[in-house]
Amino acid sequence: MLSTSNIIKLKPNPPSTYPGNLLPIMYEEMEYALDQELGNSHEWRPLPPLPTLLRIIALVSGRINIGLPLSRSPTWLTLYTKYPLTMMSSISSLMKYPAVLRSLAQHFIPSLRELDSIRSEITTLLTPEYEAILSEKSDRNTMIRWIWDNSEEHERTITYQSHVQAMMSIGTVLANAAAAAQCLVDLAEHGEEMVPLLRGEFERVVGGGDGISKQALSSLSMMDSFVKESQRVRPPGAGEYCFQYITFLSLPSDNVGMNDSHLRTQSPGTFHSPRRYATQGR
Repeated sequence: MLSTSNIIKLKPNPPSTYPGNLLPIMYEEMEYALDQELGNSHEWRPLPPLPTLLRIIALVSGRINIGLPLSRSPTWLTLYTKYPLTMMSSISSLMKYPAVLRSLAQHFIPSLRELDSIRSEITTLLTPEYEAILSEKSDRNTMIRWIWDNSEEHERTITYQSHVQAMMSIGTVLANAAAAAQCLVDLAEHGEEMVPLLRGEFERVVGGGDGISKQALSSLSMMDSFVKESQRVRPPGAGEYCFQYITFLSLPSDNVGMNDSHLRTQSPGTFHSPRRYATQGR
């Protein structure tokens, strides 16, 4: 079975993908993505943050992971953004069942069947890329090549590697898009205070030197603090449970849950130890 634990066994620090080497590619693709998704309209128009950011980030990460021209294919973009959303929906649906019934319930949940279909389509799209690697006709400097080269021998199958790419979209696309969308909301709420500060720092650090570089990005301390504070106050909940107290509650730990306060805890879907959850399986 494919799981995230299989993915993180890979060797760290791919030589061809250090931030300094990636920045020119990312910058070029970001310009393309912004032009595609935002256009050059000078009129106000509604802009849904999460769907827009999903596609922007999918374009940039796809350029690094699989390369052109596939990364800009409308079919690929649809699958690459749809997979993590469908995965989260499937987990939520499955967690409604007691643990003892989940192996049976999975066959009747529509989103899980859709997930299989998406994986199959992703495999079909990526098959020519992997066939080129197998025939040694490809010397492309992409993430799929690096993952292939650093996988165990039994993991070097087109189906398995395609599923790894699908799973990676949860972290590279959905998690980043959710965090960025929350930052945009926070920026809109506190625009008068934050926009001049962040814009001033960016223009000072990036505009006064050699443009966007690894060193320049590491110097954006105010931007870094803003993003961290946004995630601290309202973290993305894909890997969490969030409970809101509707009444006063005294917990066994002697902590007190006040009315309208929130409690966050790691989701059993991402942390499988039954010792952490006394209610698991009920």
